[in-house]
Amino acid sequence: ESRRRGAGQEAPQQLAEALDRIVAALKKDLESGLTLQWRLVRGHPLAMTMERLEFILRGDDDGAFPEHVAKAKRAADWLLNDDLWKPDVEMSGRQAMNLRMRRNA
Repeated sequence: ESRRRGAGQEAPQQLAEALDRIVAALKKDLESGLTLQWRLVRGHPLAMTMERLEFILRGDDDGAFPEHVAKAKRAADWLLNDDLWKPDVEMSGRQAMNLRMRRNA
């Protein structure tokens, strides 16, 4: 029983650690004047991570807290997986400008 309880406590801690890494990456991107473009190619996974967090923050007592934490952790891991988001070829200035315009629209 205590082993299961311990495993249940690890997931929220792991999620919190992943969120700390996301905040650090966003802060670094902002401090660079957004020249790092970390969040530029991660719009969808960032939105999914935020959506998953909303379920947790709402505090609905539907008995699915562990499931919501697991989904948020998977979304955060997806967002943090640099191998998925590194461009194969560096974007041209025009491509980067088009992405920025879509983000600001």
